[in-house]
Amino acid sequence: MAMRTDDKRRAVMLEQARELAARGHYPLMIETMLRTNGFPEAPEWIDPPNIRKELKDIADRARRSDQVSWNALPPF
Repeated sequence: MAMRTDDKRRAVMLEQARELAARGHYPLMIETMLRTNGFPEAPEWIDPPNIRKELKDIADRARRSDQVSWNALPPF
């Protein structure tokens, strides 16, 4: 059975949301960026607690990883 257009759209939005979170962006910024990129339904879609938590967890890991890599640099 083929994916419905809505399902494809949600899949693309989820992929973009995860990519943004992996760069350290939190859900509010992700919503804003997705709306700007043509997903006006992003705030409603990201609102469920399980999705918001997943994106926040990804962003937290990305930020910790980035912080560790910055701390590994030699001092000037």
